[in-house]
Formats: sequence, C-alpha cells, structure tokens
Amino acid sequence: MIELTRNQEAFSKLREEIMTKDIEGTALSEKRLTKLPYLQACIKETLRLHPPDPILVPRCALQTCQIMNYRIPKNSLVIVNAYALGRDEKTWEDAQNFKPERFLGRNFDVKGPHYELLPFGGGRRMCPGQHWALTEIQLLLGSLVYAFDWL
Repeated sequence: MIELTRNQEAFSKLREEIMTKDIEGTALSEKRLTKLPYLQACIKETLRLHPPDPILVPRCALQTCQIMNYRIPKNSLVIVNAYALGRDEKTWEDAQNFKPERFLGRNFDVKGPHYELLPFGGGRRMCPGQHWALTEIQLLLGSLVYAFDWL
C-alpha cells in the first residue's frame, strides 16, 4: 500500500485494471485474481523490494561444494539475503525503484524457481504458507484498491 501511495501512476493503473474488469459485486474472488496481471505485478514488485523474511532460514552445507568462485566447506552455515537479491543492480534494472511493469509479460514466479526473487525461500523448505499468503495479499489489496481511492 505504501509503494502504491508513493507511485500514483502505478496506483491509477491498478485501480483502472480492477475497475474495468467484470466485477461480481464489490468483492474480488480468488478465481478472478489470475485475470488481473497488473495486480500480480504490483505484488511481485513489492515482494522484490520488501521480502517478508529479508534473511532466509539458514541452511547447512551437506558437503563441500563450489558456487561461482566460492568454496563452501561441509557443515558451513549458509544464509541467503533475500533483501539484497531483490535490490541487485546486476539483476534488476533500476533496482531501487518500484516498477511493477518489469513483471508484465514475463512468467516470473515468486514460488522458488527464479532465484533472483525468493521472498518465501525456495526448494523443499520454502515457506509452507506462501500460497495462502499470496492469495490473501491479492484479495486484500485488490479489495482495498476497488473500494477506496487513496490518492
């Protein structure tokens, strides 16, 4: 909500998308969320900038391995900084700014397969509540944008 109030253009685009789609009453339904790509993009962009768990759950290296030019000894504690991943200038153009458009037309998922964006972690130990959280965020934000003009 804060990112949308700071970026009036993004808020206007999101509100227009929600208001112009065929709305059944005043509430959004879970089945309609897939028909709101700009809402999805706004949420992914927010999770990129503000991951719910900026430092993911620490892991232990089961064996010695090489990642890029780094040797990671067996039993080393490995910590992933999701906050830094989301703001990496090498990966994200204009990484410090809120730009939901970067996710439009791209099949970029926050559920783990894209390691540039890991707000809920990845692999077998990713957050078990991520599906519920994403659905609730979409329903809540979409409903608030539909019901109120924040600007």
